[in-house]
Amino acid sequence: MALASKKGRGARHDRYICFLHSLTSWESAAPTTKLKSSSTQDHLTVGMFTVSPCSGSVAAWDQQDITVDCLAGEEGTCEEQLYIDITGIDPKDNPLGVPFTLIAESSLPAIVEDVTLAYEEHPICSSTNLSCKLWSKKGVGLFVRDENKFIFTKVLVGQDAEAHVSIYNTSGLPCDVVLSIKPRPGKVQSPINNIFKVFPDKMSISHSSNGIATVTFTPPDEQTYDCIFKAFLVMLKSPVKSQTLIFAISGKGYEPQVTVVSPSARSKRGNPVLRFKRLQVGDSEMLPLVICNKGAIPVKFMLQLEDEHGIFFLKGRHSTLKKFYTENVEEVCTGNESKPPKKPFLLLHQGQSTKFDVIFKPTLAQRLEGKIHVVVGDICSNKTIIELVGEGHKDEFTLDGLEEDTEERNAKSSLKKDIIDAVRVNHIQFGECPVGKPCHRTFTITNHTSMKIMRFEWEADATFHFSPKMGHLLPRCAKDITVTLKADVPAIFRRHLVKCKVTKVNVARPRRKVQDWNDQMSIVTWKETARKDPAASWPEKES
Repeated sequence: MALASKKGRGARHDRYICFLHSLTSWESAAPTTKLKSSSTQDHLTVGMFTVSPCSGSVAAWDQQDITVDCLAGEEGTCEEQLYIDITGIDPKDNPLGVPFTLIAESSLPAIVEDVTLAYEEHPICSSTNLSCKLWSKKGVGLFVRDENKFIFTKVLVGQDAEAHVSIYNTSGLPCDVVLSIKPRPGKVQSPINNIFKVFPDKMSISHSSNGIATVTFTPPDEQTYDCIFKAFLVMLKSPVKSQTLIFAISGKGYEPQVTVVSPSARSKRGNPVLRFKRLQVGDSEMLPLVICNKGAIPVKFMLQLEDEHGIFFLKGRHSTLKKFYTENVEEVCTGNESKPPKKPFLLLHQGQSTKFDVIFKPTLAQRLEGKIHVVVGDICSNKTIIELVGEGHKDEFTLDGLEEDTEERNAKSSLKKDIIDAVRVNHIQFGECPVGKPCHRTFTITNHTSMKIMRFEWEADATFHFSPKMGHLLPRCAKDITVTLKADVPAIFRRHLVKCKVTKVNVARPRRKVQDWNDQMSIVTWKETARKDPAASWPEKES
């Protein structure tokens, strides 16, 4: 090996030194190459090390700083053995000089290349089983391994969803990483500004450690958005090519979809309508209200009843739906929005439905309206409204025990009016009746007055026969009426109208002495005969 030294003696109190390059060792995965060393008066270069100064003198009780620079050229471990030759010492002590070893390990900065490790806290699947796992997995999203894509799932429009990406530094050196979100090349779409965000945009990661980046997805509309995530490894003044971690990100915004299944009738305004019967004041009717989540995401909702007169009531059936209270509903809403009641929300999962009972109990003799607002996802708006229509009455003469016309309840002609009427119960359904044989149906007429006597008379043709057809109806009394249908030839009757003429009867005697009468009654006179029943004590009578 070459000797870089300066021979001779200096002043008595001075010591001269020189450096001797004695041994070189290099360990690397790359093929071994023969290393050369070079020396000048000022510095000595060996392997990846440069030592300066390489010779000089040190005065008594003084010191000399020696600088060793290391410039790594390849990845691996380098070990260099140097000797310090000090003049004026016994050559038997370290004949080659005082040994000094320089060791350095060089490596390339690197971040993890397996993106599935970067998303290790989120579910990972393949495209073959993506459809079955897309909605079954909990969390904000999942990673599709063979497509190198992360998919945000079940994100509401206007709300934030966060996914965390772990960036691993697999080398033994610290590194800087620059993070960015870019649009997908060649794809025509809306700008992704403020839709996808990454924080932080730059991070320093120590050796064999990791940093966490947060990707935020905020969909403004109900559509699909795409972008490219890049993690760029910053390597200043390095001959090695920079490394970039790249994968795609996709997400779709969803609107909560609460669908009113029952009632199926829709008004002119497109709202579901619950049409109640025309009821006597004090009577009541109950109709079902069925709500279903036909969307792709779970929905929390509650129902708000708007009723000016207090004649509609909302009652929930026994349900296994999860109830929870929330504090983030705005107390004051503006514009078309209204203040929600302090009631718990219900959580409705995808495809799940729940039932309620809506009760109408009129206290006023007039047409009555109400509304049910569906408050979805903390939003108190008028987007989903169920219209309630009913009517109360105080009629003196009523027909009871009749049926409603189901076709009339859901008839578009009735629902498309600006003012929807209550359902009238004045229908008799005979169904199919044999030709030539009588079919009977029975209902009741009632006089609701306390003082008035009423006379009734049915205006019917020969096909429909009423019994009794005419008569008197005393105050607070009811009477059964039988309707008989007998057709001698095949015939179809649809909405066949029959009128009943009702008039008030004035009598001169007290009401309690007025006897009931109808056309089915007759006056019978009895007279005695000479015949006598042996077992009886009175003679027989005949009419």
